Amino acid sequence: MLEYTFDIKYSSGKIHAHVDNLSRNPVDLGTEKDEEKALDLPVFSLPGYEKANVQMSEPNLVPFIQEIEKPSQVETKRSKGGILYKVNTRPEDREKLLVAPDKLKPKILSECHDNPMVRRHLGTARTIDKIRRRYYWCELFKDIEAYVRTCTDCQTKKGTNQKPAGLLQPIPSREPLDRIGIDLLGPFPKTHLVINYGTRWAETRTLPSFLKTHSAPGTILSDRGQVFNSAVVCELLRLTDIQRTMISDYHLQCNGAMEMLHATFTTMMSQYVSSNQRDWDQSLPLVSFAYNNSKQESTGFKLSLLSYGHEPNLTH
Repeated sequence: MLEYTFDIKYSSGKIHAHVDNLSRNPVDLGTEKDEEKALDLPVFSLPGYEKANVQMSEPNLVPFIQEIEKPSQVETKRSKGGILYKVNTRPEDREKLLVAPDKLKPKILSECHDNPMVRRHLGTARTIDKIRRRYYWCELFKDIEAYVRTCTDCQTKKGTNQKPAGLLQPIPSREPLDRIGIDLLGPFPKTHLVINYGTRWAETRTLPSFLKTHSAPGTILSDRGQVFNSAVVCELLRLTDIQRTMISDYHLQCNGAMEMLHATFTTMMSQYVSSNQRDWDQSLPLVSFAYNNSKQESTGFKLSLLSYGHEPNLTH
């Protein structure tokens, strides 16, 4: 266009309606079925006799093929030309699914995930959707997830839309009872749960009872529940000169050691509490004793050793 001299002027699109007709030739829009067929690109296919031969070479499929060819065949599967199919229970998909033998699984996974004409490495969910519309085998979802997770292209070329995990910020504790965490444990009848951040020693008793046994800690970490904001607790902390620290709203990770203790205690107690949960208090002291005399992964020592300097004498 360099050999021409021209001026570029803007004109409203309303006065150029006739130009649109030149670039919009009438075409047959087709139906929804035609659109589905266009999107559902073909995957590799085998002649019927090869499918039957591959299936018959699988010892675990032969009994099914022989059984469903009998008059009393299973309703969920059927054989056509010696080929084993599973009747699809999803009405929106095709009527029958090919039961894929082990020899065809790698080829199916490769074609439905790696083939640029089919899915182009679009991840686990889309690969599952593609395969389950055509094939069936046991642990199909598990095999697809493992295949996508070990795909070199997916792992090296795809980024993540999640923020990187932040660095761990441990809560400092200079000595035993320098800092403790406290919370309520339920939904069975409520009890106080206290953890020593220095030794990870756990107590299942009320706060006054804990102070009477172990003396006053330097700092107490708790959530913003009404119990810990009550006048009684505030006065108790004032009299014992204990500093109180509260976690941010809806940020339980701040008291992570306590939340992990919740999960551990509820799991241990569920092994001994009856179905009505009315005898939970009978097992609580034993559960506490067992926990405090176990090795803590974060410290590498038993809790009783860090708290008392020696391990308890237990009967054999």
